Amino acid sequence: MAVIAEVDSTPLHDFLEAFQKDQHPETELEVWEKIAATYQWAVVGSPGLTQDQKKDVFTVVLGLSMGTMSVDNVRSLSDELVTGIITHFSQ
Repeated sequence: MAVIAEVDSTPLHDFLEAFQKDQHPETELEVWEKIAATYQWAVVGSPGLTQDQKKDVFTVVLGLSMGTMSVDNVRSLSDELVTGIITHFSQ
């Protein structure tokens, strides 16, 4: 949560409650760890991103985690960064 707190304002209580309701919380936790790791990789590797660009990074990573990622409406990020995010998340 600390890694993505700047782009996701979900209260910790709500986040933890969602895990408690999940049938496979271990799997869901692994997905969120991958989301956080990819987000952190992209943001640390691209100093100077604006808050809106960071939100777009999170949007791309979240979409990848759900298998519904479309970059058509993510214009604030370079194609190179989006490709890197996809590659990092897929590893």
